[in-house]
Amino acid sequence: MSVIRNAIKKWFEQLGIGQRVKLTVAAVSGLTASQSPHFREDLMRATVTITKVGFLLCLTSFPVLAQEPQCRNALTEGNVSGIEKYCNHFKTSNNVASRKSYHFLLGLAQLQKSDQDSANPLFRKALENVSAAIALGKSPSDADLYQTRGMIYLSNKPAGEVISKDADKAVKDFTVAISLKPKDAYNYYYRGLAYNQLLNPDAAWSDFQKAKALKPSDRDIQSAWEKQRQYTAEGQAEIRRKLGVEARPEDNGTCTARIREILKRDGETTIVVNVDKRCSTEAINLGTKPPPSGCVVGATVTAKGTYFEASGIIPVLELDNVTEIACR
Repeated sequence: MSVIRNAIKKWFEQLGIGQRVKLTVAAVSGLTASQSPHFREDLMRATVTITKVGFLLCLTSFPVLAQEPQCRNALTEGNVSGIEKYCNHFKTSNNVASRKSYHFLLGLAQLQKSDQDSANPLFRKALENVSAAIALGKSPSDADLYQTRGMIYLSNKPAGEVISKDADKAVKDFTVAISLKPKDAYNYYYRGLAYNQLLNPDAAWSDFQKAKALKPSDRDIQSAWEKQRQYTAEGQAEIRRKLGVEARPEDNGTCTARIREILKRDGETTIVVNVDKRCSTEAINLGTKPPPSGCVVGATVTAKGTYFEASGIIPVLELDNVTEIACR
């Protein structure tokens, strides 16, 4: 709850209102554990989170800012057209902070109504309004604006795609948010997600490490850190230790496993095997040698040779330069 209170307090300070805001049970009754800003297992859940936290700001701060019942009702109901009609005086206010808050909170309401669907016209309007708030001038308290727009950019995915076409823009916004609020672990967490979409795992790993150092108890940050660590040299070494084989490049070793698939291409034969405690490899490269007659899918293969660590997004160990092979 302290996160929400601090966010609300920040917006009141920007609008020049000195009174304290007390969150009532009614105001927060809809905020369940799954809506907490600490639950960010994947990008969609994180986007829903920031939308609902932002909408809570609408429900708690604007009834005090605008005494007009129409404006208050529009915000309570999430009525985008009602907000535009009855709260429009904030948009035209001489107070820059008021105009900035209007665009930001209207954008959050539009984002909620769009269901984070980039094909929904409200999604584009949400991006436009949050961008309009940012365009009114950067201040030290604007980290949430940049973080929110970064989340929108990360959600901007074509139908059926998992990679955002604006991941590079998201990285830039999260970087600004970090410069304004360097102690916010989630700015690093979100930027790490964006870096992964840009296929930059080293930068993602660096950000997840920073996020974990700032908030080690957050389970979603911890989960991202653990998953990313698997692709580091340290993580790969630990996986090999757990498999029971301390294989290193140029080490000789033996692999015994059940054959899952046999591939023949470019004049070479590769046997793909199941990974278990008896075999740290995922592939046995026979080169131009044909596999023995007993080597069929489902058979048990025993091979000796030299380990080779293959490159790629997910590095694996291959048993290359095979000296002996038998199947049964």
